[in-house]
Amino acid sequence: MIRTHHVVGKATRHRGMTLIEVLVAVTILAVLTWGTVAFLTGCRISVERANQRRAATQIAVAQLEQARTAAYAALVDTSGTTSLNGTTYTWTLDVTETLADPADPNSLYKQLAVTVDWPNDAGSPVVLVSARAP
Repeated sequence: MIRTHHVVGKATRHRGMTLIEVLVAVTILAVLTWGTVAFLTGCRISVERANQRRAATQIAVAQLEQARTAAYAALVDTSGTTSLNGTTYTWTLDVTETLADPADPNSLYKQLAVTVDWPNDAGSPVVLVSARAP
């Protein structure tokens, strides 16, 4: 703030900030505020997405664990939905029978792939793959 004192005769003049100085200060403050709000909004969105990915991973792990404990003959393709914290996750279990060694018909095993999708996953679902022998 600029203040000058001039004595002209017996009167004293006080000079404050000009309108231009006030407008520049308000503009700088507005830009800084907008930048801070944009940064905090981006942080909130990142945390929300990380929490959704963590929940999707937990669902995939739970589905794989359930498939590992099921009878080998009962392992078939399945799907379902799970809701956590207001988000609905869609999961699919794909079971593929494969030979570990094409020359050995006794080397049969099942490959288990769990895919978990949710709204706002930005096209990158969680996919976990495991194998199960008879």
